[in-house]
Amino acid sequence: MKPPEFWDEKDPYSQVKRVREVRILGEEVTREFYFIFAEINPGTYRLIEKYSDRLKPDEEFAVQFLTEAQLREDGEGYEWHVYGTEAHSPEDAQEMTLALTEIVIQLHRLALRFRNIENSRKK
Repeated sequence: MKPPEFWDEKDPYSQVKRVREVRILGEEVTREFYFIFAEINPGTYRLIEKYSDRLKPDEEFAVQFLTEAQLREDGEGYEWHVYGTEAHSPEDAQEMTLALTEIVIQLHRLALRFRNIENSRKK
């Protein structure tokens, strides 16, 4: 059975991940990288893409999402790799994670707004 378009029956569900990569050369840690990315449900992507002509100037992050997100290998959603840098500290990585989390919440708000438009058209 195919999962719901929003990965939930009612509201959009997505997740933000932070991956720590430790580079080891010989017997020493040489560098640490943090990769921050979001896994976005297909319904959010579909609605933002469909109604992208209704995006406001301050919603440029949604255009960036549409441009950069890639369909997951399993075809069940999108991955958006936003940050992949050598971290100066775990605190920097946490700050990037929180920033992306807020962007995903804003994407969900857009999806809900566009879903309301779509639902009102069906009536």
